[in-house]
Amino acid sequence: MNIEQWLSIISDSFLGLSAIVVAVVAIIGLYAWRRELKGRVLFDVARNIIRLSIELKDNFEWARFPVGSSDESTNRQKAANESESESQMRDLWHARWNRLKPVVANLQALQEMDWEIQALLGEKSKQISSAIKMYRECYADLNTAISEYFSIQVEAVVNKSPYHRPEYLRELEHIIYGRSNDELSKKVNAAQEQLATSLTPFVK
Repeated sequence: MNIEQWLSIISDSFLGLSAIVVAVVAIIGLYAWRRELKGRVLFDVARNIIRLSIELKDNFEWARFPVGSSDESTNRQKAANESESESQMRDLWHARWNRLKPVVANLQALQEMDWEIQALLGEKSKQISSAIKMYRECYADLNTAISEYFSIQVEAVVNKSPYHRPEYLRELEHIIYGRSNDELSKKVNAAQEQLATSLTPFVK
């Protein structure tokens, strides 16, 4: 075998190796790009969940804030036969429902973010989903308490007959009108802290 044949074989070998190197570099680059893209998406989703969780905590505090104003019920349609006492009670009910609207909106947005984070993290998203579930439970408790409490109070006013279980009404009041150290507040705070702890590593 002469020198020209050897040079041709060596040249072909180098071309083959070059093609393999280019292919390997391309594959590594593709995986790096995918990781980077996933990282950016994960960063955005994690940041949005943390932001929503902080907003939701504030929403709950406002929804349960004991003090209200007459402006909160100005858009309620009143029945012609409402007594003054019934109107006052329905106005309070209406104001509480209005305060729940931001809670509902942020919960829906948070649930959508939860589906995204599950798609990105899989089994690692369990703590995040668990915290969002706590938020939903808090909303369900507050929503139920408002509905129960004011329907009982309106019925008592209309029938001019006090409700026979005042201790139950007090339990509902404790849920509706918040205090910083009560059980519902602690649960909302725990949900927010759990989300922050789970997601902070992805936004650093």
